[in-house]
Amino acid sequence: MNKRRGLERMGAAFAAHLAGGQAVELVVDERGVRASGVPCPSSISCAVIVPGIGSDIPPIMPQRKLDFVFIRNAAALAEFSAGKMTKTSLIQGEKLFAGLNCLEPGQEHGLHAHAGQEKMYFVIEGSAQVQVGEETQVLEPGGVAFAACGVPHSVRNPGPGRLIVMVVMGPPPGK
Repeated sequence: MNKRRGLERMGAAFAAHLAGGQAVELVVDERGVRASGVPCPSSISCAVIVPGIGSDIPPIMPQRKLDFVFIRNAAALAEFSAGKMTKTSLIQGEKLFAGLNCLEPGQEHGLHAHAGQEKMYFVIEGSAQVQVGEETQVLEPGGVAFAACGVPHSVRNPGPGRLIVMVVMGPPPGK
């Protein structure tokens, strides 16, 4: 069974559990998507994501807000494109968003600003040339940059390898 079909089936099964009031832990890993058999307390819904499927994850749980999510290896959810930087959403709550910006060598997310949103970049893999306001720094894995509301910022992959940056924003896009 392909992973997309597995997601669709599990999405329907998960939705049925939620509709019946029974929340179960959902596991997404290299074997596909499945209910782990571990019940969550009835007042919450939860998911444990073990990478292997990527950005197909969010559509399977659209009906109910997750109270918590654990992602065991966010970098494994990274998706790259030779043509341009790609974005992978990880988590979106009411007040916070986290995702990945994935850049091949030479790619960049151009200078931009967010009115009413703060942004933090956390370098997971590779080297990032980050500009915030008038200041530019090269950050290695573990490095962090912060841009307050309205402050222009950009990120560029100077190479030689791929770059994975976790982006955390509050409030989430569209809120």
